[in-house]
Amino acid sequence: MIQVILTYIVNVIIVFVFFPILESVVQYIYPFSWAWLMKPLQLADKLEVYIVIAVALPIIVAIGLFLPPFSWIAHAMQGERKPTAEESAYLEPLFEKLCSYSGVKRDSLTVRMRNDEDINAFASGINHITIYTGALRALSEDQLVGVLAHELGHLRNRDTIYLTITYAMDRLGQLILNLVILLNGALNILALIPIVNIVIRIIQIVLLVMITAVEYVLRLPKWITYYFDSRRREYAADAYAVSIGLGRELRDGLVSLGLATEQIGILETGELYDRESTGFFSRLFITHPKMIKRIQRIDEGIEVYELKESLLWKRMLRLAKSINRVE
Repeated sequence: MIQVILTYIVNVIIVFVFFPILESVVQYIYPFSWAWLMKPLQLADKLEVYIVIAVALPIIVAIGLFLPPFSWIAHAMQGERKPTAEESAYLEPLFEKLCSYSGVKRDSLTVRMRNDEDINAFASGINHITIYTGALRALSEDQLVGVLAHELGHLRNRDTIYLTITYAMDRLGQLILNLVILLNGALNILALIPIVNIVIRIIQIVLLVMITAVEYVLRLPKWITYYFDSRRREYAADAYAVSIGLGRELRDGLVSLGLATEQIGILETGELYDRESTGFFSRLFITHPKMIKRIQRIDEGIEVYELKESLLWKRMLRLAKSINRVE
């Protein structure tokens, strides 16, 4: 939620600060009117145009990403596809197991595939889980179930809803940035004319300053939330997998992933050790916690979960014995 609010604020700032500068440059080169937008929407002045662009447009795009056909287009643009018959035959028992542990209805989850050799899977939107083909090849069935439980945790914690809304809002700032870059490139043609060369170069300097400023402003929400919030979400999704009884499966999956990507190593004694960079700046903007720390937390969670389960089982046995005595 923090990232959604920050991204929204940043995009409003970009529209009200940088968009007027961009508009002024365009007006200088090619004068135009906002009448085509103001008349249909019954807007009184240019300020209301900016308000519509800054406030309403990101919300409309965010809502659209959750609804077909826009959601279908968004997934297709990311290179996602439906599982093949062979992949479905392999995945369906795993999802049935996941749903039996979590209590989630199978038909409430949509599965997509991505042709990519990385060992990865991710959740998106309201109910989508996308699996990389590399994960099917590298992970065992139990390990993949554990990874899917982690992704289901993101869905249950509504992380994906916040990220989708953030993505939609971020598009507005990116659009303005792309327009500035495009305009700056187009001005190179006009700069060939000797009479206006100096003026065009000055405009390009202003645009380059704008590009740099917009890039850094757009990164601010990501930098802040990556450090303070994204890693918390990953730990929470791990905890969800543990809470439904699939902690060991997730742990084994992370160990396989960590060894394959050289994020962790294993000693002759079987003990795991950290192989990731420990530099402050190298870790500052990484969304996921260190693999070794995630595994350690999952181990702790498994111990607590199994202790609770054993205590519950003992209580049930005592209750059953007391009932038998009464009878």
